[in-house]
Amino acid sequence: METGQLAAALRNKAAEVRNVNATTAEEDQTLRDAADLLRVLAHVVDGKPLAKAFGSPGDWGYETAIGSAIAAAPVTPNDQAHRGGAA
Repeated sequence: METGQLAAALRNKAAEVRNVNATTAEEDQTLRDAADLLRVLAHVVDGKPLAKAFGSPGDWGYETAIGSAIAAAPVTPNDQAHRGGAA
């Protein structure tokens, strides 16, 4: 399967989502998160491991549901190497 076209389409959709005008700060954050998740999906389609595609908990904010879930996920030596840590 050629994945380059799918990854590009996901990145384009992420840009479209970010261009939607939000009326509240909460809506803006929801749209920002949706766009970021589309970009994560594009990274996965490109073949990146999940740990690398999502990044670190701090990228999302430790206090957010996504950031705390990443922090709580078990880290394998392979994941740690992809996150830039020591194996």
